Amino acid sequence: MKKREYVKVDLKIKEVLPIIEKQLQKIYEYNKRIKNTGYYLKPVHIVVKKTISGEKKIYRYYGRYWWNVVYRGKRGGKSIIKWIYVGREKPPGIPDPPTHPLEGLVIFYHEKKDNEFYVNKGLKDKFFKALKNRSQ
Repeated sequence: MKKREYVKVDLKIKEVLPIIEKQLQKIYEYNKRIKNTGYYLKPVHIVVKKTISGEKKIYRYYGRYWWNVVYRGKRGGKSIIKWIYVGREKPPGIPDPPTHPLEGLVIFYHEKKDNEFYVNKGLKDKFFKALKNRSQ
């Protein structure tokens, strides 16, 4: 498998993440509409890794991750649900989701470094275009 190449972006991650979240709003609204199907489209997967020095490195993978949400009853007044990963292909019988403006984008940053982060090289232009469109 080919290793991803990343490009440094000199912006504050704390300023960029709220703009990115606005990009995902249509997908969250879509999830509300399909709630009764038992499926959920997760638009971003977050992974936290610790480096050898103990620093946390946070990866954000933007894509289409389908989950089946199964209700298992209640325990102690709380609903019990089980999340079952279905894959990247839309399950049959549900409406098409909205486009995902950041699909394929991978961002990573160090927890303690607010003023820089990295994006996968091939999607840097897509990232900046999406950022520009939402910040206007």
